[in-house]
Amino acid sequence: MMGEHSEAFWRLCRELAILIFGTLILSSLVAPSLYVGLKSFYPELPWPYSRVFDRVAMVVAVAVFVLRRKHYNIAEYKNDFRE
Repeated sequence: MMGEHSEAFWRLCRELAILIFGTLILSSLVAPSLYVGLKSFYPELPWPYSRVFDRVAMVVAVAVFVLRRKHYNIAEYKNDFRE
């Protein structure tokens, strides 16, 4: 019984690590070119790079979560949160 919970826990930890590191890596690849593109269209861009990166990171995090949502098995944890 304990092995099942332990395996599910480590599977969830792996998925969270994929979410976090995947978001950081993909955002680091996408944000600079997006910022340069925005600067070319709007030379007086009112946002600093950090703000653009934050928005890109949020979009990427949602995309990674949606693409990998079946791997989270959130239904397994429903009873744990009811207690």
